[in-house]
Amino acid sequence: MENVINVVVGRPGSGKTSWACQEAITLAADVNNIVIYIGRQQELERIVSEREYAGRGNLRFAGIPNAGAAIGSAIDLANAVEDENGQYDSDKAPHQMVYLFYDQCRCDAFHGRRDILEAAAKAGVIVYVICQSFEQVDKGDVEWLKKNCRCMVISKGRPPRNALPDEMMSKYR
Repeated sequence: MENVINVVVGRPGSGKTSWACQEAITLAADVNNIVIYIGRQQELERIVSEREYAGRGNLRFAGIPNAGAAIGSAIDLANAVEDENGQYDSDKAPHQMVYLFYDQCRCDAFHGRRDILEAAAKAGVIVYVICQSFEQVDKGDVEWLKKNCRCMVISKGRPPRNALPDEMMSKYR
């Protein structure tokens, strides 16, 4: 499945945010990657030490209220190269991979937000949406979920794994 939105779900306390923060730090260690993390600042600070976060200019943070702008920025970064003045040059081919982690999106994963996440995936952004149930992302539209998403489940102490069909349809609904 190309241009997919990775949806990682798990129960409260299952390690979703810990996994997402550590994955973001790991990806940001590669200078060819740009990582945008949308979530709650206190969660990022709780999980990621200042030493790990410091010096990671290619790890950018946005709060939930600024999610739309951050997703738009990810699309811009995937389609163009930013120069030293922060301007984008769309004539230059991008040399970096752009990753977007949207943690606990349940607050605002309305249809318009899903559309912009879909646009980001189509632009080449590697999108991870972190939440407690698939319903929070698909809003009951299971066909949209099947068409646009790679569904994963995380449990305490384990990395995400592909969700089984019955988990997508019942367990996490």
